Order: sequence, then C-alpha cells, then structure tokens
Amino acid sequence: MQAPTSFGIVAIVVGVTALAIALAVTIAAPILALPFIVFGIAAFLVWRGKRQANATLRDRYGDRVPTTEETAGDPVGDSGAGVVARSGGSRAETRGA
Repeated sequence: MQAPTSFGIVAIVVGVTALAIALAVTIAAPILALPFIVFGIAAFLVWRGKRQANATLRDRYGDRVPTTEETAGDPVGDSGAGVVARSGGSRAETRGA
C-alpha cells in the first residue's frame, strides 16, 4: 500500500515543479524581453532620425551649416494673416463663405 502513496507524492512534486517551471518561463519571458524591445525601438528611432536629418540637411545645404534665417520658418507668410490684411475683410470672406 505504500507504493501507490509514494508514487502519488512523487507525481505531485514532479507536477508542481513542472507547473512552476512553465509559469516561470511564461511570466519571465515578457519581463526579460521588455528591455530588449525598448532598447531596440529606441536604437531604431535614433538611427532613423539621424539618417533622415543628415539626408535632409545635406540635400538642402550641402556640407555647410545653415544660418538661423535660412532654417527659420516664415510665421507671417504661413499664417494667412497677409491675405486677410490685404483684402480688408475677415478670413471667412476670403474663403468664399
């Protein structure tokens, strides 16, 4: 009678151990993978940003550094305020509304 009980205890210990290992792998894998994923995405974004910035600046200005005036936007020209000021009306009137 002692053999079935011993076999049952050993089977339970093996089963609990296997379940613990399976849960440890299932829980630990995402936790261990997270730093690799974050580092990979960050490295990709930095690489892509440098590549795009270098291509844009080199295409536009060559090997020299542009001045502030060359790189600054034109807020007055971009805002549409000139169109309203020239027409003397509201912005809705210039759109045809």
